[in-house]
Amino acid sequence: MSITSFANHQMLSGKCLSPSVFVKFFTVVLTVIIALLIRVPSEIRGYARSLFWEASRIQVLLNTCDMPALAGEHFFVKYNKDDLEGARIVLKTAERYYNSVANDYDFKSTKPLVVVVYSSRQELNGFFGWPASISAMGAYHAGVIRVLAPQVWILPGDPAQMESVFMNSGPMAHELTHLVLDKVTEGNIPRWFTEGVAQNEEYKLTGFQFGGGDYSLDKKSPYDFRKMDRDFDNLPDQVLAYRQCFSAIQYLEQEYGPDSIHQILNVLAGGGSISKAMDKVLGVNLEEFQSDWESWVFKRGFSKQSEPLQTF
Repeated sequence: MSITSFANHQMLSGKCLSPSVFVKFFTVVLTVIIALLIRVPSEIRGYARSLFWEASRIQVLLNTCDMPALAGEHFFVKYNKDDLEGARIVLKTAERYYNSVANDYDFKSTKPLVVVVYSSRQELNGFFGWPASISAMGAYHAGVIRVLAPQVWILPGDPAQMESVFMNSGPMAHELTHLVLDKVTEGNIPRWFTEGVAQNEEYKLTGFQFGGGDYSLDKKSPYDFRKMDRDFDNLPDQVLAYRQCFSAIQYLEQEYGPDSIHQILNVLAGGGSISKAMDKVLGVNLEEFQSDWESWVFKRGFSKQSEPLQTF
């Protein structure tokens, strides 16, 4: 039995066959691959990235081998034993949005995508090392989607109502888009760009967008896109940062057409920088894009949302 087959067996069976040796082995493998991602030429970095995703996936399967699982057409959902109903909603929602997101970005998964459901904010935040003040409903990292169980943040009541709320206001469409973008660009995508596209895709699929606010860009300057890429999570105004990403992608679609996003993704997939991609597709570099976008939003008005973001 191959390592991958062993991990898949563990995932579905919910039984652990002393995987500690495998976990330690893949920890070493992940360390080596991360070093390769930093050091190897760009021509083979995509291959190293694929190895990283697979090693990360297998490590997750082994680390959660004692958790029950639900298997769908495109997903494995791991969950705690008391979260079965929530896990069913998560799986149903993931499968509902898979074809739309995959088709939009020419993505096809050859292996089940992994989703881990957490029973509390403390568990989810603890995995990422987030402070208790973070109130995320989900996050994507290294080929794996991690979400908060629906019953943790949706008021108890009619199961059908809970399912509806999770499908239309939950994190699955957003996080699935992050995963797909990461895969199709082989990880070569700026943080602000993937956040903007994920919000845009989520809005198209669910109609959900983050709440409006009471002031515009004439009251607060936007962030520099290069700074957003380097230090996104440490920007002092996270709401403004996310809202700016969404607006930038809306600008791209409206001024250059929806295909401009796919063309930029293709250049990124080939190893090009975001500035090179914009120059090739739009005829402007990143600085010129920022200037043009700011002029566009000033004409239209740009509201800052007032509610904290729930996805990453």
